[in-house]
Amino acid sequence: MKQLGKGGNGIIWANGQDWKNVRRMSLRSLRDLGVGKSTLEEQIKEETNIILDFLSNCEDKPIKVHELMMKATTNIISIVVFSKRYDYGDPEFLQILKVLEDGFGDMVFFTPVHRFPMLRFIPFIASQMLAGRNAMMAVEQLIAKHIEKRRQVFDKEDISDLIDVYFDTCANKESSTISESNMRRIILDLFFAGSDTTVTTLDWAFLYMVLHPEVQKKCQEEIDSVVGDDRMVDWSDKSKLSYNEATLLEVQRLGNALPMSLPHTTVKDTKVKGYLIPEGTLVYANLYACHLDSRYWKEPLKFKPERFLDGSGNVSKPPVTFMPFSTGPRMCPGEPLARMELFLFFTNILQRFSVSLSGGEKPSNDGFCGMRMSTPEYTIHATRR
Repeated sequence: MKQLGKGGNGIIWANGQDWKNVRRMSLRSLRDLGVGKSTLEEQIKEETNIILDFLSNCEDKPIKVHELMMKATTNIISIVVFSKRYDYGDPEFLQILKVLEDGFGDMVFFTPVHRFPMLRFIPFIASQMLAGRNAMMAVEQLIAKHIEKRRQVFDKEDISDLIDVYFDTCANKESSTISESNMRRIILDLFFAGSDTTVTTLDWAFLYMVLHPEVQKKCQEEIDSVVGDDRMVDWSDKSKLSYNEATLLEVQRLGNALPMSLPHTTVKDTKVKGYLIPEGTLVYANLYACHLDSRYWKEPLKFKPERFLDGSGNVSKPPVTFMPFSTGPRMCPGEPLARMELFLFFTNILQRFSVSLSGGEKPSNDGFCGMRMSTPEYTIHATRR
C-alpha cells in the first residue's frame, strides 16, 4: 500500500481533505464538462456507432463482448481526461488497455501482499510485481506527455477535460494538495475505475441476454415501441424504457461486476458487533453478499428484471442493499457516466441486433471472482434485426 502511494494517492487511496479536493475535481470533469461542442452523451453515441459498424462487419462471426466494449469504454474515459479519442489499433491505446486488463486480472487491489508484505520477496511474486509496476509507470509517462502538451496550450476560458480542470484549479489556487505526480495517479485511477467495471457489467448484460432470450425480446419490443428504428436511443428515453432499465439493474445486482468495494481504512478504533477494528485497518464492503441476501431478495439467484418494477410497470426504488456503485460519501464518483454508458450501449445494440450464442455449449452464469466478477468465457453472434 505504501508503494501505491508513492507520487500521490490518486483518488482511490486518498483520505481527508486530500480526497475531498480530488473528488471535487473529478466530479466537475465527469458531470459538468462538454467535449468541444459535443456533450458526453453525444460522444458515447458516436462510440456506439463505431461498435454498431463493427458488429455489422462481423455478422456470422463469433464476437467477444469484453474485448470489444473494453475499447469503447476506455475511449470514453480518454475523452473525459484527454479530450482524445483513440483508434482501436493505436499502439498507445493498446498499451493503456493492457495495463488495465493486467491490473484487474492480477487482482492488484486484493493481492495477499497487502496482508503479508514479506511475500513480495518471493522471486516469482517479485517479478510479477515489477513487471506490473513497470507497465503502470510506462502509462504514467504517456499521461505525463498529455499533461505537458496541454500545459503549452491551456486556455482557462476553454475548459474541456480533466487536465484543463487541474490547471484551472492550480491557477485559482483552490488546492495545494494536487501535485502533478498525483494528477497522473488520479488519471490512472479513473481509467481503472471507469473502464473495466462498466465493460464487465456490459459483458454480464449480453451473457444474460443470450441465456434469457425472452428478456432480450421484451427489451427489444419496448425499444421498438418507444423509439422505433429511425433514430438512436437517447438518454432522455430512459424514463420511458422501464423494462430495459430494470434489466440493467438486475444485471448489476446478479452480475456483481465489483463484488467488493474499493479499500477503505478506519479513521479511529471502531467496534462492530463486539469486534474491535483498530484505527488504520484496511476494510472492504461485501457488495456481493448485499446483492444476494435472501432476506431482501426473493429467489436471489434467479435473473428476474421484474423485481425492479412496480405494479404499474415503472422502475421501483431498489432496496437499501442494492449498491453496485458502493454507498456513502465515497461511492463511485463516475456513477452518472457509467449509468449513461450502460444504458446507451445496451439499448442501441439491442435496437439494431439480436444476440445469440456462437457456440453449441451453453455457458455457465457462475462468475470468476477477483478484483472484478468476470463472466465465463463466451462468444456471441450479432444478427441484424
